[in-house]
Amino acid sequence: MITDDGSEVVARTITLKNNWAVPDNNVSTVFCVDETVRWIKNNGFNQIGLQFPDELLCVAAVICKQICEASRKFCFILGDSSFAGCCVDEVAGQRFQIDALVHYGRACLSKITGRLPVLYIFGQRHISTEIDSLSFTDAVQLLYNNCISESGGTQALLITYDFCFQNAAYVLYKQLESYCRRASTLDCVFPIFWSEPALTSPAASASSSPLQGALPPKLFARCGRTFHLMASDVSMPKPPWSLVHVGGTITAESEGFMPFYRVLVSLPEVTHPGSFYLNVDSGELTSSETTVRTLLKRRSYLIEKSKDAQRVGILIGTLSVCEYQHIIERIKRLLRRAGRFYITLAVGRLNPAKLANLPELDLLVLIACPEASLFDSREMLIPVVTPFELECALSSVSACVDSFESVENSQRLWTGEKFWVDFRDLLPGGPEYCPEEMIVPDRLPGLDAPGDVSLVTGRVRMCKLSTDDALNEDHSDNGAVMVRGEWAVADKDVSQATFTRTWYGLDPQLGQTPVAQLREGLHGVPTHYTTETDVTSGSNP
Repeated sequence: MITDDGSEVVARTITLKNNWAVPDNNVSTVFCVDETVRWIKNNGFNQIGLQFPDELLCVAAVICKQICEASRKFCFILGDSSFAGCCVDEVAGQRFQIDALVHYGRACLSKITGRLPVLYIFGQRHISTEIDSLSFTDAVQLLYNNCISESGGTQALLITYDFCFQNAAYVLYKQLESYCRRASTLDCVFPIFWSEPALTSPAASASSSPLQGALPPKLFARCGRTFHLMASDVSMPKPPWSLVHVGGTITAESEGFMPFYRVLVSLPEVTHPGSFYLNVDSGELTSSETTVRTLLKRRSYLIEKSKDAQRVGILIGTLSVCEYQHIIERIKRLLRRAGRFYITLAVGRLNPAKLANLPELDLLVLIACPEASLFDSREMLIPVVTPFELECALSSVSACVDSFESVENSQRLWTGEKFWVDFRDLLPGGPEYCPEEMIVPDRLPGLDAPGDVSLVTGRVRMCKLSTDDALNEDHSDNGAVMVRGEWAVADKDVSQATFTRTWYGLDPQLGQTPVAQLREGLHGVPTHYTTETDVTSGSNP
């Protein structure tokens, strides 16, 4: 109901969060304008799209003008991303028929489909003239004490960072290296891993590594980063390791926490007590043990909710990450094997209000990049999980079927230690690939449907596995999900969902109220109903 003239909405002051305040005279340095122009000219691009996240729209016009004037090419701004801002929006770029795309700000660095050449501009919160003023003395001492035990043992330290804090992370590394030389002997120096953005062709970065030619070869790649052991004469250290992530001021509900979440869950070699977050703005080093445990508990709860779900929505959160179609088809086949109803949805950017329009669904499986896959808002009415979590849930419900020869080798297990957020790891050739028939086994003839007790509702749930005929039936033409013999089960679930959404009142008094006589209602147009004259005059209609 509108209770005013709407002037309050017009006069409302909107506060933009996480804005990156950059002076105009530093824009070209912070966002590598000269390097971008050189990349455009060297490759002969004529139409270039500049993709900016919301927090950088305040400087988008300045950057676009500088690039256009220096390159003499046509550039325009892509502001509102179709999905997550960390992903390259190739679809929007192709709509405008661009030759290349420049992506600014936070990036997940997922392997893209390769439709367009991409240049990543992470920006630097601290330019070269400002990093000399940074001091992390207290943080360096705490990290040193954590990696050097009283018995003389050492523990390797991994340095990761939000890409826009690369210069600040390099300052931390140099100060830590200097402190180690002063405080310990050579025998007690612990190994340090330095991380760099992992780029795959046709993507490139305009930012150069602060180590430049002194960067050792990479030992492994994880969570969009390559890791390099800085001591060339040291062998690969054995886990457990410690980790420090360098970033800015963030909260647990902000998007800025997603890169840190991704790093934590992608490195099971790092111990929970040995993970730290360094806030560059305040210089404070905090332990991330509570954050990790809270995250894993929350994901464990979502997996339990996934076990109860009978109506599942496959939510498409990217059209740019490579092989996203393959994981969608894999999830469809798994849900068919498990006898679950599913529907495919593409709604663009996610928010609780938009997804609240799907109350009939029990669960949403988000197909997105590794960082956006961890989307989880307390305001969501429907649980949102990753493909890995769905596979863990389906495998757990199906585990009591007597068709496994070896449960440990065939079952998708949730241990709370390894968390695969990149769906490409679950596909054939990935490090965590598991055949579909081992996640959800075939139902044997004459075998009763297995069941267990839900830890969320306390009710017994039955594992309704599909038969071989259901798996062989083609659903591509008619869009049907349930096989013909299971339509009754689907109708029962839908009717039950409708029943739970119906409001019957606090005291319905069924059969205790007199039957009301049907009367003719109002008809006409809103400006003048047929009974309006009678009502205004006070007479009965």
